[in-house]
Amino acid sequence: MAKSKSAQSLEALHLSNEEAKKITRESLLGALLRIVKKKPFDKISVSELVAQAGVSRTAFYRHYTSVEDIIKIPVAEILDALTRSLGDEKYREEPLLWYNDLFSYLEGYKEVLETLMLITNGEFMTIRVLDDIFAGKSEDERAEYELEAFKGALRSIISKWICDGFVAPTALISELCYHTQLELGVQFKL
Repeated sequence: MAKSKSAQSLEALHLSNEEAKKITRESLLGALLRIVKKKPFDKISVSELVAQAGVSRTAFYRHYTSVEDIIKIPVAEILDALTRSLGDEKYREEPLLWYNDLFSYLEGYKEVLETLMLITNGEFMTIRVLDDIFAGKSEDERAEYELEAFKGALRSIISKWICDGFVAPTALISELCYHTQLELGVQFKL
């Protein structure tokens, strides 16, 4: 049965509203990424941000409560994608593939990650995120310390790669992380 005109209109309106939300969020994120290159993050005002984005203060507050909230969405997307990837069976067979996919995925967020490094001095990459990925708590004290060493190494490698502007090939970074993981005997939680 065909949809009524009013049902079609409501559907189109919903799609239109979703598209408007997306455009507003992208405009605000883009403005934030531009401004933070010229000015310290904690000095950016909502007024300056909305002027640069070309949206109203009302539109800003419809989506966010603070300037910090703007960056939370891409970070949540990255973390969600990493968490979802852990359930993929193909990574059990080929863990190196997980690293390759991880670094390829992160390249898609280059500007956001570089901005996060500026804003947080790399603290957005918390060890908690890595705890979700790698097996923890062992009866073996040495294994516990090896795990912590690996998470610290992985965090440092990712941070350096971002700070260096993603210039090292993803294959190189992936192999380095994978071989470090193997040498320390760290296991995925897959």
